[in-house]
Amino acid sequence: MASSRRGDGVEAMEQTCCRCAGWSGSGRSLAMMAALGFLWGGACFGFNGIKRVLLAEGFLAEACEAVGDEPCAAQLEGVDAAWTFASAMLNVFALVNGSLSDALGLRRLCYLSAALLAAATGAFAVVVSIPGRERFLPYAYFALVESGMLLSFGGLSLQGEPGTLTTPCGGAADVKVVAAPVMETAFALGTLVFPALALVHDAVKGATLVTLHCAYFGACALCILLCACRVAPRALRRPGRGARSALGGRQLMFAAAAALAVGANITQQGFYVATFAEQARWHGHEAALVMALDWGFPALALPSLWVVSTLEGRWHKAGFDRGAPRGYALLAAAQLLWGVLATRKDWRFQFAAVAVFVPARLLGFVHLYEAVGAFFPADIFGVVAGACLTCGGLAAVPASRFLRYWLMSSSK
Repeated sequence: MASSRRGDGVEAMEQTCCRCAGWSGSGRSLAMMAALGFLWGGACFGFNGIKRVLLAEGFLAEACEAVGDEPCAAQLEGVDAAWTFASAMLNVFALVNGSLSDALGLRRLCYLSAALLAAATGAFAVVVSIPGRERFLPYAYFALVESGMLLSFGGLSLQGEPGTLTTPCGGAADVKVVAAPVMETAFALGTLVFPALALVHDAVKGATLVTLHCAYFGACALCILLCACRVAPRALRRPGRGARSALGGRQLMFAAAAALAVGANITQQGFYVATFAEQARWHGHEAALVMALDWGFPALALPSLWVVSTLEGRWHKAGFDRGAPRGYALLAAAQLLWGVLATRKDWRFQFAAVAVFVPARLLGFVHLYEAVGAFFPADIFGVVAGACLTCGGLAAVPASRFLRYWLMSSSK
């Protein structure tokens, strides 16, 4: 009886999605994974939203020598350490996540994500509510965002399966072309969730990280579990099988270039996710700039989706042998423009920097996934994409440290 009610609930969610968009084949699973990406994917990039609540509740306040209205440097560094550790581990785990995606299939991957999120929710509740457990925040937060990244790889893996997704305007899009931009956009829109929870936390008397945020985390874990039950099982595979035969000189050269390009995207992403409040304070317009990132990032997600999907569709039609270099040339120009804007000590330029960052970030990750899908067999998509992300993430570590050092030095 309970199973029937769960099935009816998920079916109702699917019918609601269907009024906005139709699907065939893997398009149905893509729509479901995009919905989950919106509900939970924001945990991966919405750290600024939960960071404000952690500071407001006095998390690690004992690290400050003097009590004041503003958080001290030791408190900020302690809270930022959660994202620093989580982002570094996500880069390392990208290869693991890709391998799990290839091996388990979408259904088992969603089960794993739901179980990890449920365990991480309990750990997070302990860390933020019991004194003396604060040092475990980086590990608890990493487990939270890792569950979201498993969902991301699950949705991205669908681009190797036949299917279409129909937009509200009636146009049918091939899942092979739109899987990556749809999933990345869903995660970008999901960054609305943590700032929205912060507003609820401020408005509702008695709301805390445990009663509000952990309740939401638990609800997301249940939703992922219910959706997993609607996905058809797939036979287990050995990850990376046949990868050696698919790797030639041209493919290896592409993979190296793609890893460096996505490393630049990861550096930009970390620059905003972990330190944007400090950047806004450096520019002297903290409230306006924090609001620009918290709400501008998701607001620009849909226009960026249209631009990137249109470009990727054209490059696919022209042949991806020619489309891949064009995409990376455009990405290099956008990243260079962002670098010029972001390092100017003029707060007005920072609105333009965010406007460049959002589509450039989407293009960087989407073009990586599209190119991997075009140049490598679908059976090893996760392993190859994960390897590129891991190598890019490792390359981003020294770059991110330099940017943080430059920001802190310039702020003195």
